[in-house]
Amino acid sequence: LLISTCCFNFPSHSKASYYFKMDVKPEMYPGYTDEAHPECFNKEAMPQQPSVKKPGQLPESMIKQYFEKGYVIVEDFFKPEELEPCKRDIEKLVDEVAQKLYTAGLFKDYGFYERLTKLEAEFPGSTVLILKQGYMPKAFQQLWSNERLLNVVEQLIGPDIVGHPVWNLRSKVPKNEATIVPWHQDAGYLDNDSYKVMQPTAWIPLIDANEKNGCLQIASRGHKTGKIGQHQCCWGGTWYVMLEEEEMKNKLEIDINKDLDVCPVPYGGMVLFNNVIPHRRYADKI
Repeated sequence: LLISTCCFNFPSHSKASYYFKMDVKPEMYPGYTDEAHPECFNKEAMPQQPSVKKPGQLPESMIKQYFEKGYVIVEDFFKPEELEPCKRDIEKLVDEVAQKLYTAGLFKDYGFYERLTKLEAEFPGSTVLILKQGYMPKAFQQLWSNERLLNVVEQLIGPDIVGHPVWNLRSKVPKNEATIVPWHQDAGYLDNDSYKVMQPTAWIPLIDANEKNGCLQIASRGHKTGKIGQHQCCWGGTWYVMLEEEEMKNKLEIDINKDLDVCPVPYGGMVLFNNVIPHRRYADKI
């Protein structure tokens, strides 16, 4: 079974990024600071809500939950005609990978939910090739700029919206280490200057996502300190940074026994969460 999710980031402010070689001091590593900005992520950061709602905008109670818990699950948000083009573009991406790996077999007789799984079994690493194609298909561009989605983002950060250049298409195949994402804060991948910026993410499954096939788990209210934990690199044989549970308990004041929420989301829904809330993607139980 293949799950594909797309993640879009919407920072309220943006700046150009440049890559160059430099000596990095330990205190400059992500999380190697006691700097804290809870006021940028908790209830006091909630913008004034519109008196007349635009298409797609959520009830104020759901927006409050986003700021209080650090996330909110929105069910039945997208229309089929908004997501089905994304699935067709994914099929094209999988076909491109199959053509590149033609010696492994094309598996043309398998559909959207199975073909990449077969390719991965025959040629380990195929799922990573999907993630690293290097361009955004047209349907995903349209989803990223979806008017109703941007209207919701406006409720979270106000009308000054910039699309972050980071977006991810993650294809989940069973029992695959590269598609299991460990505990982390999204800010753990970014420069320390970003710790004062609210950056919502929309996690959009292209199939019903649940505990069995590998949905999100989120540390509820894990953003309340406004701190970034010290992340380790790398998890298993992947390129993912990881946040150890001891760090979550000690620095972020998370109760591992009470605060960890499993977040199933139906096809057509999404999870909205901020950039300092710890989260991970479950290993599937298939």
